[in-house]
Amino acid sequence: MISSFFFERKSKIKNFFLILFSFSIYFFFIFFLNPFFWKDFISNFFYLIKIFSSFPHKVYVLYLGDFIRSDRLPWHYVFVWIFISQPILYSIFSTVGFILIFKRIFQKFLKLEKRKINNFNLWNNQKEKFDLFIILLFLLNLFLILKLNATLYDGWRHLYFLHFFIIYFILYSINVFYLFFKKLRLFFNYISIIYCLILFYINYNFHPFQNNYFNFLIRNPHKYFYIDHWGISNKDALKKILEIEKKREILISNASFTSLEKSSEILLPDEKKRIKFVGQNYKISDYIITNGYSEVNKTYNNKYLIPENFKLIYEKVIYNVNIYQIYKKENI
Repeated sequence: MISSFFFERKSKIKNFFLILFSFSIYFFFIFFLNPFFWKDFISNFFYLIKIFSSFPHKVYVLYLGDFIRSDRLPWHYVFVWIFISQPILYSIFSTVGFILIFKRIFQKFLKLEKRKINNFNLWNNQKEKFDLFIILLFLLNLFLILKLNATLYDGWRHLYFLHFFIIYFILYSINVFYLFFKKLRLFFNYISIIYCLILFYINYNFHPFQNNYFNFLIRNPHKYFYIDHWGISNKDALKKILEIEKKREILISNASFTSLEKSSEILLPDEKKRIKFVGQNYKISDYIITNGYSEVNKTYNNKYLIPENFKLIYEKVIYNVNIYQIYKKENI
């Protein structure tokens, strides 16, 4: 509608009212579904934009082997995370799809003549117009993230909505491949089936820790990035300790920023009774669980340092990804 309003002569008034109606409905539901806006919509709306553009959560992030504060991450942080945390062919096809669409739009833009702006031809049909919309929306999101220096941490979970664009670029590049390489269609279909089966097998082996997947381009990713940000593995670690230790009450410490108490809520009542969390009071602990996640710079801060009298007895490793570790106090 917006593009039609600016670049097409017909139905300008109709498109204007459709745009106005769409924005009105959009802001109405924002207001109606958020009590925070009811008192002062305009002030609170801009307040939220300011807060969310640079959320005041300054922690240290392990990125490419270095500890960097979350409000000082380099511009390539998001791109690196997207590239390493999804199957490599996804990254290749999405990059190719983006380049193809962008190249076509850029070439058309260069051919525009100022005197013939009324004969607007950035697109030849509705599909090409939609491609332009997708590209602009994708680039706008990236621009705002970089320009506002948005606070990012724990991978690219704050930007998972970008996955829509990634899938769109993948499908576009596959469609182009089918159009220009018709003789290779059957071969490509077989390769795709094999590749999907491999991904299914990897997914099965990672279950239920699929959030810790990294592609084959990076070996031992836990040395360069934080892995289990939300402590999803804590339940598995607690179950493992309950399996190993038979005594009635087990004192457990946590050498990471994630909460063991929240994970214990998933355990059965009889299992919860046997466990007592003692924070970082390692002197009385029987076991220490760590997934390596920290909010401090481990180079200079020993907050989560494992005492020497604790021995590693178990670690969960999937395809060179270290999910968590369990340490037990040695009898002296």
